[in-house]
Amino acid sequence: KKLLGIWTTEESHGIVDYASGKILKRTRTDIAYHWNDTSNNYSVIFEFKKLDTTVTSRKHYYGEKGMQRFVTETYAIGHPLAFMAGILIGDWNNCVPPLCTDLQLPATAKILEIQKNGGALLTVPSIFPDHATFDTQHLRDKSMAPPTHGTIHISHLFFQFGYPPVAAK
Repeated sequence: KKLLGIWTTEESHGIVDYASGKILKRTRTDIAYHWNDTSNNYSVIFEFKKLDTTVTSRKHYYGEKGMQRFVTETYAIGHPLAFMAGILIGDWNNCVPPLCTDLQLPATAKILEIQKNGGALLTVPSIFPDHATFDTQHLRDKSMAPPTHGTIHISHLFFQFGYPPVAAK
């Protein structure tokens, strides 16, 4: 069987106040891959964030405009799987391990509704061990979760680019 589908960009979602006609909030996904078979339609959403050695960068990766969109916002509604892609602007060892530490902090894990898998908040190896560094599982509101369970699984990909490193702060 072949996997046939289409890559799309910037799928828009919004909250509109119909009484006033104003857009209250708007988000756009970075990249989505859509495919179907004889009985189902599937979509996988990818969110890309630059990640350097700073706390601000890490918070941007997992915050309101990053991972949190898959937990409390309109990204991947009804879908069980999504991808976060970190574009590393700096050395892997100075970017990814501090992010892993931040994600396991009780306050961060609570905001992101990260669920333990085998006793750990980060699942290593990933379900995509040749591509993703780790996975996280997040509880979602029933209205946004897949119909069969209440979580979304996020696999975390990291891409090292040849940009000059950012000094640690």
